[in-house]
Amino acid sequence: MRKRSCKKKLFERVEEGKITIAWDHVLDEVLGDDMGVIGINIKDVRNEDLTKLAVDGVFIAIGHIPNSDIFQNQLKMRNGYWW
Repeated sequence: MRKRSCKKKLFERVEEGKITIAWDHVLDEVLGDDMGVIGINIKDVRNEDLTKLAVDGVFIAIGHIPNSDIFQNQLKMRNGYWW
């Protein structure tokens, strides 16, 4: 059993079935057409098998520290995030 290390709200969405976690996978390719994103390929890092998933969009989070210092004292912020 894997230990969760995410925010409680995110974990609740996983439990509700709104989010599926693909353990031991990495994003290999974003697929699209003239209208936008239509899917992704994810690769199993254990055996390099590819799985295609149909999706309407992709959000890629890079890092955990928001680069929002320039908005300090201009926007309502909490812990570096817009509030």
